[in-house]
Amino acid sequence: MSSSESSIQTPLPQASSAQVASAKLFTRWRVMWISILILGLLVGIRLNGRDLLPSGAYGQTADGTPQLNIACGVTPRDLEICRSLVDGFVESYPTPIEVIVHDVLDDPKLYAAMLGVLLETGSPDLDVMMVEPSQLGQLGPHLQNLNQQAAELTTGMFTELVRAGQFGNRQVAIPYAPELGVLYYRQDLLDKYGYLSAPMSWQELEALAFEIQRGERASGLPDFWGYVWQGARQADLIDNLLEWFVAQGAPLLAAETNTVDLSSGDAARALSYAQRWIGGVSPEAVLDYDEAAAVDAWLTGQVAFLRAGTGALSRIQQSPLRDVVGVARLPSGRSRSVASLSGWYLAVHETTNYPDEATALIAFMTQAAFDTWRAEVGYLPVHEISYESPEILAQHPYYRLVPTTLDAIVNPPINRLGRDYAAVSNALIQGVHSIIADKNMRPELALEALEAHINSLY
Repeated sequence: MSSSESSIQTPLPQASSAQVASAKLFTRWRVMWISILILGLLVGIRLNGRDLLPSGAYGQTADGTPQLNIACGVTPRDLEICRSLVDGFVESYPTPIEVIVHDVLDDPKLYAAMLGVLLETGSPDLDVMMVEPSQLGQLGPHLQNLNQQAAELTTGMFTELVRAGQFGNRQVAIPYAPELGVLYYRQDLLDKYGYLSAPMSWQELEALAFEIQRGERASGLPDFWGYVWQGARQADLIDNLLEWFVAQGAPLLAAETNTVDLSSGDAARALSYAQRWIGGVSPEAVLDYDEAAAVDAWLTGQVAFLRAGTGALSRIQQSPLRDVVGVARLPSGRSRSVASLSGWYLAVHETTNYPDEATALIAFMTQAAFDTWRAEVGYLPVHEISYESPEILAQHPYYRLVPTTLDAIVNPPINRLGRDYAAVSNALIQGVHSIIADKNMRPELALEALEAHINSLY
């Protein structure tokens, strides 16, 4: 989610009796994890269920009060939001309880790897944690099955959001701060060049981005670009890739098997667009952009269009561009318009000593009563009824797009690939990055070779 320097006006009560600490647990994990990797390379050590951290008094305080540990909050702003919610939970819980808040590493791969080790070894360090839907292939087997509580936890939530928190036939994660891919644009530039609405297709986006770029450069802005997105060798590229492929009608997996299918002409067509954008309407630097870098580039005022998650809007609304920004669904390909789902969900460690308390904490943090407040701090409300609220829609008019966008979300094939998804996604990231970075590479031939390589991995 996006960070902010402004203070958060929280409506939640502060718990003076609660010890809610921002312990730097993940700093210890970072050092410990790197040390283990180095040691493993040197002497061939394997992790066989041993604790990563020294044993200690986990699970309760000296007087027997239940103690929960939750990992949430990547940025200082997100951590403050999490603390506010936790404070409210501790104050309202019917019996004494203590909750310790731990911040989350800002490196998604390292965070997922550490969570994997902690969960697989049964470490007592965490009871509740933020997870991304794309991490469930790796983490899902070690998360609490919430099927019995799912009806209560997810009442009124969008079915599409709830489904993304499932692993197999188990509900293992609950929507907390989800994000959808959308198109941001400069309304003032569309007005200037005589366009009444945002581009409806990828072909229109390319043409309009080029026209605005050419016009702005001729007006004295030589560094102006038409379109920025996330092209770095990171998970953000998978989000873009899924949107491109599915929009053009290209499946990622074959219908009858779990093999990767990249050899269709639709997949090659999707990558030919991206390949053409580099150095055309997008700077070559976009190949190194994650979402934060892409938003930074757009906020310079030197770019017409931006693909980013809905969480970026809180940063944009605090920038000089806040009065000229427009938000639209992503363009359509030959098939349809789709959007990737990302962001954060809340899950319970399978071996927690306090499953009821952990579930109650998640229920409190995701309840519908906080959706108006969630919208104020920049989180997408997760309940359908909230998108009929005049108060919420007045504050965020673009939320009218959310229900229809959710109808067209595309999720990575976590349930079909399970633990293999991590290897598949990494190979896709590396392979697709190489294709779009090299204009001399023919996408159809390169995708055939990439398909064969990926299918040999599992």
